[in-house]
Amino acid sequence: PLTLHYDNKWHIYTGSRGQVIVDNVNVNLNNMISIIINNTTMVHAKYTFSSSSIKAKYVYNTKDKTITLTKDDIHIVLTLGSKNAIVNGTKKQLPQAPRVLKNKATNQSYIIVPGEAIATYLGYNYSWDSKTKTSVISTKSGVLEPEKPLEPELGEDDTTPSLSDKTYLTYGILP
Repeated sequence: PLTLHYDNKWHIYTGSRGQVIVDNVNVNLNNMISIIINNTTMVHAKYTFSSSSIKAKYVYNTKDKTITLTKDDIHIVLTLGSKNAIVNGTKKQLPQAPRVLKNKATNQSYIIVPGEAIATYLGYNYSWDSKTKTSVISTKSGVLEPEKPLEPELGEDDTTPSLSDKTYLTYGILP
């Protein structure tokens, strides 16, 4: 068991000790594991979302206890102890509040945030691999590529299009 300090008291933690993978690469958490609080995987905010290939800009303001993550046109503001997040100016509800977590054995503290919610707000896919105790974060696929124009199939003499039993339609949006 680990002895961890959060929510203003020490806890004996016996739950899952999680890892993080972003786009098939293990994230070096420097012995600062992910933990589960009330069925929510809490991950190291800076290492998971800034030091990884996600490369979100991470700022912690000690004065007002806010964590700001910015990636491209996405701006997320979290406050320690609050389940409210501001995502691009819109208030969102988090499953768990961000916290400062201190590991008694290493005497190190770090900020943990709900992994799935933050990954999703930043535009990534998130899944939990219960077998390996790993948060799996991946770039969303499905970005539509521009459609290539169809080239007609040529007949045997390579000069006239052949008639095929397939009909192709393309739709476009005009300005």
